Amino acid sequence: MNLVQDVFSSRALNKWLPWLAALVLAAGVITFVAVKWTNTAKSIDTGATNKPAVLPKPEPPTTKLSPGVRRVASRFIATAVARKNLAEAWKISGGILKDGTTYKQWLAGDIAVVPYPASPDAGMQVSYSHRNEVELIFALQPRKGVKIKPQYFLMDLTRVGNVGHKRWLVTYWAPKSPPQIPAPAN
Repeated sequence: MNLVQDVFSSRALNKWLPWLAALVLAAGVITFVAVKWTNTAKSIDTGATNKPAVLPKPEPPTTKLSPGVRRVASRFIATAVARKNLAEAWKISGGILKDGTTYKQWLAGDIAVVPYPASPDAGMQVSYSHRNEVELIFALQPRKGVKIKPQYFLMDLTRVGNVGHKRWLVTYWAPKSPPQIPAPAN
């Protein structure tokens, strides 16, 4: 305790203490001015307004799954996924599955469709079904003799075309989980 009293009662410290306090005050004023008046950042528009909030449109009503959806989904798995009759698969595919792909590339099998050696029997669950959009979840089993695990896939279909000429196209196909790795041969 005496050491602290000795330091603060020191003549040298008492001589320089006012100058040190003035220097700290000046540094604080300079820092304040530099931050306050030299800040060139533009103010951020948060989008806040006094207008009422715009609510999202409600989801379209759920509809019964049309037989056309089942037919197109089944044909897609038998053609595009199985890599058989890709010309037929081209006609029932759309959206991101065909974006940037030419017909020639498609026929060569260079397509954005994950293949799977599926047996004809596939379990299907409807994720949602609206008038012009459907999402299905497929539980595919491998064909006999193929050593690969069963796999879940997501399929989106969109109804396109003019009134009276509407048809369903598969617009999305991907594994619901990472692709399965073939089991090693025993």
